[in-house]
Amino acid sequence: MKKHLYLLAYCLFAIASVALADDPPPIGGSPDPIPADGGLSALAVTGGIYAYRKLKARKKAKAA
Repeated sequence: MKKHLYLLAYCLFAIASVALADDPPPIGGSPDPIPADGGLSALAVTGGIYAYRKLKARKKAKAA
């Protein structure tokens, strides 16, 4: 259990040190926008494929 606490503390320290090392955003201006279209499109396509396969399996199970 003590090993897990040390590992957790180390991970939190590592994440915090990386987050604090970044430069703050400029004052008065907005940072560059992040293009979200590519990731959202991939997520939508993957969700559609997953739903299609689930519906196909459900119809196959009902027919049998």
